[in-house]
Amino acid sequence: MCRRDPFAASRSSPTLIRCSGGTAEHKVPNLFAKILASRQYVAVRPNFRGVGGSEGTHDFGNGETLDVLLVIEHLRPIYPALPLVLAGFSFGAYVIARTAGVLHEQGVNCTHIVLAGTPWGTIEGQRTYETPPVPSTTMAIHGERDQRVELKAVFDWARPQGLPIVVVPNASHFFTGKLAVLERLVGAYLDHSP
Repeated sequence: MCRRDPFAASRSSPTLIRCSGGTAEHKVPNLFAKILASRQYVAVRPNFRGVGGSEGTHDFGNGETLDVLLVIEHLRPIYPALPLVLAGFSFGAYVIARTAGVLHEQGVNCTHIVLAGTPWGTIEGQRTYETPPVPSTTMAIHGERDQRVELKAVFDWARPQGLPIVVVPNASHFFTGKLAVLERLVGAYLDHSP
């Protein structure tokens, strides 16, 4: 389930990251790992259940959240002094938001949380997401022309939290042609303490 990212830095790295998306090979989680590794983070990008040759079957975020928590539990003794950063894209953003909530209840601090293409409400032809609230220091990024998750839905999720949403003009759900913008936004966020 867990593998070292090809961009991962050494054990002396200052920070630990858990990136997620449906598949570890998708361009957005891959970009997150690249951004983080360039800043000496240790990046881990496991595939979710039943994706990319991994075992198990899709569990609508329940088992996937437990899997992420197990990955974190496994890595914390290896990197005990390192801060924890979480990043997720699409379904992975939903899982990361759920994971952040559990970690908060456990008293575990996440120094940075990045969510991109976060689902909320009913996604046409798919399912309904009840993405939980996240810390106010979370960076939530969304494409203006996201064809899977309407911008209005993301604002409906963020508004009660008072959470700002960074909107990338003309960006699709997959940030096609906008990866450089996404890279600048996430990099700037990571370079500053929230």
